[in-house]
Order: sequence, then C-alpha cells, then structure tokens
Amino acid sequence: MSTEMHLGRVIGGKLYTTETAEVMVETRMSYSNMDKGHPLILYRTRKGNFFLVEYRAYVDTGEPSPGEFTVLTLEEARAWVEKWANEKYERVFGLPEEA
Repeated sequence: MSTEMHLGRVIGGKLYTTETAEVMVETRMSYSNMDKGHPLILYRTRKGNFFLVEYRAYVDTGEPSPGEFTVLTLEEARAWVEKWANEKYERVFGLPEEA
C-alpha cells in the first residue's frame, strides 16, 4: 500500500513531509461497497507531530495521488488510531493504561 511518492505541505509555518516522517499506520478507507478503498497513511514527524495522507487514484491512469493532507494533534491521532486501526494502537502509542 505504501507509495514511493514523497509529499510535503507547509501548514502553520511548519513542513510536514513523507520523506522524513515515519509511517505509523497504513489502512484503507472505502466510501461504498463498490469501492475497493484507497490508502490512508498516518505519519509521525521526527519531532513527534502527526499527519494523515489520504491517497486517491487518478481516474485516467489509476496512479496514486494525494487527496487529503491533514495535520492531527496527539489527541486526534490517538482517536483516529482507536477508531480505524485499533489493533495497532500499542505499536504507535505504547501500552495504554488498564481500565
């Protein structure tokens, strides 16, 4: 599911780039039963900030292209992983506190 394409965006005066960030979670998002889904990848920068890249395919070539690029707070990243990749929570954030 990974892509060789490196992406970067300046948001709030800071550069978020897939070239130096670590892939934390890769999953697929589907908007309908007919859709095979498209990759969503959660990254963590070297400074510990999170961002999410939603890849789409170009209609004419089928090649991946970035659709959405979203910066997440730590709390938003935790909530996203809990909802969409719960089985990877411990790997991303460590062992959670027992209830």
